[in-house]
Amino acid sequence: MIEYEPHDGYLATVFAISHSVLPRVICERTYIFFATLHMVLWWYKEDLIEAQPELKSYLQISWSAVSAVVAMSTFFLIFYANKIFERYTVIYEAVRRLLSGMMDFVLELKIHTAGGHEKWLHLCCRYLLASAYLFMCHADESREKVSEGDWTKLRILGLITEDEVEALSKHLRVQAAAVMMHWAARIVRECSAAAGLTSNVMRNLLDKLLAIREESQSTIDTVKFVIPFPYFHLLNLVLLVKLLILAYGYGLMNSIFAPVGYLVSSLIFCGVMELSSQLQDPFGLDDVDFPTGRWHFELMMTMNSIAHIAPDYPKDETNLPSSPSVPLITPNPSTRTWSKTLHRGPGSTNTMDDDDDDD
Repeated sequence: MIEYEPHDGYLATVFAISHSVLPRVICERTYIFFATLHMVLWWYKEDLIEAQPELKSYLQISWSAVSAVVAMSTFFLIFYANKIFERYTVIYEAVRRLLSGMMDFVLELKIHTAGGHEKWLHLCCRYLLASAYLFMCHADESREKVSEGDWTKLRILGLITEDEVEALSKHLRVQAAAVMMHWAARIVRECSAAAGLTSNVMRNLLDKLLAIREESQSTIDTVKFVIPFPYFHLLNLVLLVKLLILAYGYGLMNSIFAPVGYLVSSLIFCGVMELSSQLQDPFGLDDVDFPTGRWHFELMMTMNSIAHIAPDYPKDETNLPSSPSVPLITPNPSTRTWSKTLHRGPGSTNTMDDDDDDD
């Protein structure tokens, strides 16, 4: 996913084509074919039409009819692109909710394993990260076996052992991720028994795992549910007819700007189709695809930070880092509850004002 600055200006944005769909469209054989057809018609129109006056009326084309076809096909293209972008947004939001759910689960489990049961937390983090890698990095290959290269990456990252690879290698990618989610749920149950957690706490942790699994399955289902082929076929047919009519219509024009108009308009229409095709599968290597590798790395670093933080925050004021001007807790004048302000600056004392209760 390419980051850009929306305030760079129109010209700077238009000419930044290195990460756009234009280079790919220009090299597309369909675009080259219709561009060549238009140039041949425009260059030899004198020999084809003007030299035969009796056929001129039959070979001319009405721009009112062309406008109707162009308007109808443009509607189909824009409607299709809009639906694909909505689907792209739905997948993005589902993946971000999945990552957020993992963080919520780890944060809550950290609270309940602070009394010497951190080994359960570390094991859960390992299985969650391995499951997230199998899901995010290859969501479009969920019905295939996990490659040896992916197992090697997980072993290098320390997220899986040889025995676990042997147990999971016989499953498909989506099944392996589900098995590791099941392992994490088993760990929650064993951790609850070892730490003496109540049934409500265990149920809440399991509900978070189930929500994570639901989001991952929903994302996979959305990725697999592509546009039906008859609709896609009809859309491509509409685009080709549109390019053919425009190539012929612009080719009969007696203006030197006719080739420019056709090349630019056809480039835009083909670009919309190319962009829609890239947005349809956001798990890949295109410029519009999700940065799943970066997201997984950030998730791993954040989980590692949470898993290795101190089990409790420093309650003693002398252990807190010095901050000469910014209070850690800001008093709220709209309430009559107690307020505490820390670190008022060198030479000042920390105060705690307790308001008297009405009762």
